[in-house]
Amino acid sequence: MENTLRSNFIKSSNLLFMTLGLIIISFVITQMFIPNESNKLSLVIINLILIGSIGLIVRQGRNWAKYLSLTLIILYLIEASFFLINPEVNLITQIVFVVQIMLVAWATLILFVNFQKKKD
Repeated sequence: MENTLRSNFIKSSNLLFMTLGLIIISFVITQMFIPNESNKLSLVIINLILIGSIGLIVRQGRNWAKYLSLTLIILYLIEASFFLINPEVNLITQIVFVVQIMLVAWATLILFVNFQKKKD
């Protein structure tokens, strides 16, 4: 039981770290199409620090970290309501953002639902 729980925390933190990579990819794509956004770099750094910190806390196996992950998915959904309807945002960036939301949602789901293999 404990080994499965620890494994879930590691899987969840790996998904959060994949989200960090997608944030960097999204930033690079945005800079190729809209190079004059200087404000975007500070937001990317804040996102990297926030999600990286949550990923590290989850990796440590803190039980209360699942609520941080839940808060993160709620913030992503709020941001999605503004980001996805903005006509100035590139379609590729929107797709990467949706994948980010799916990764964070899956990481949160892993923490809240205990997936166990049934033994025969």
